Amino acid sequence: MSLTTDDRHADAAIARALGHSGRRIYRALPAIGALAGIAIGGSVLVGWAVGSAAPARGLAGPALTLPNSAAALLLLGTALWLLRPRGGASRSAPPHAALAGARAAAGVATLVAALIGLEWVTGRDLGIDHV
Repeated sequence: MSLTTDDRHADAAIARALGHSGRRIYRALPAIGALAGIAIGGSVLVGWAVGSAAPARGLAGPALTLPNSAAALLLLGTALWLLRPRGGASRSAPPHAALAGARAAAGVATLVAALIGLEWVTGRDLGIDHV
C-alpha cells in the first residue's frame, strides 16, 4: 500500500488547514477508532463468555450485540490498528506482516458479515449465530 502523489498532497493540505494540534488529532484518529473497535468488540465477547448481558447490550438499549458481530468488530479494529500510521513526519506503508495480518482480519470480518447478510436475505439459519 503505497501513497500516491495525490495522497501526499491531500495529506499536506489537511495538515496545513488543521494546524499543529489539529494535525496531531487527525493522525491519532485511526488508532482511536481501532482501539474503540477492539475495546467494544472485546468487551461484548467477554460479556457473552461470562454470561453478562450488560456489555452485549451496551448503549443500544434492548438490542443485543451478537458474538459474531462483536468478533467482526474486534477483527476490524485489529485490522485498523495494524494499518494505523506510525510515528514520524512522513507516512510510510505498514510493514508487510502488518499488511498481511490486516488483510486477513478484514477478510474474516467480511466473510462473517456476508454470511449474516446471506441469512437475512434467504431467511435461512446458517448457524453462524451459534458458533
